[in-house]
Amino acid sequence: MKGFSREEVARHRSKDSLWIAHADKVYDVTDFVQRHPGGADILVEHAGGCVSDVMSSSDPHQHSNAAYQILNKYYIGDLIDSANPKVRRFCSYYVHEHNFDRFDTTEG
Repeated sequence: MKGFSREEVARHRSKDSLWIAHADKVYDVTDFVQRHPGGADILVEHAGGCVSDVMSSSDPHQHSNAAYQILNKYYIGDLIDSANPKVRRFCSYYVHEHNFDRFDTTEG
């Protein structure tokens, strides 16, 4: 499967092209935005970034197994380290270790 850096994911921050990362995988949820049960705004808020904390949190609600099955339909590749493309990264690494709320295209 194709690999994407956090910088590549971060470029897709709009309703017209909306990618998210969860764990070590990347998803293109552009076609799902308008059908998201919680509304499009919550997806747009996290567009181009890591949703692992949101998906595992019970605030505002716990995501069901069905939510994860839907997400898997939009899987397009793995999240890789831009400095070493052979290394897969969990997106929470960037959020917790480097304080990124959203992936940032200006940071290395």
